[in-house]
Amino acid sequence: SDDAYEVALAAAALEVAGRKDVAETARERLKTMQADDGRVDGGSTSITASGGNDLAVETTSLAIQAWLADPADDASLLAWAPIGREGKVL
Repeated sequence: SDDAYEVALAAAALEVAGRKDVAETARERLKTMQADDGRVDGGSTSITASGGNDLAVETTSLAIQAWLADPADDASLLAWAPIGREGKVL
């Protein structure tokens, strides 16, 4: 999928389901969707029908959750979370 929100959800679900190889592929795909500032954009909608910056916050949060399943992922992947809190880019 080209929808980062869907890829992040799938990565987390695949990890929980024990399909670690496919989950790793999805996590790597998420890294290609990450912007230079750390956010993961590219979701078309969320379960809360968010859009804009709110959707970027939700999508980035789901991506972080997926990446946390692999301790080898670098902490720099978490860089945008403090900046995007409260739905605002500071």
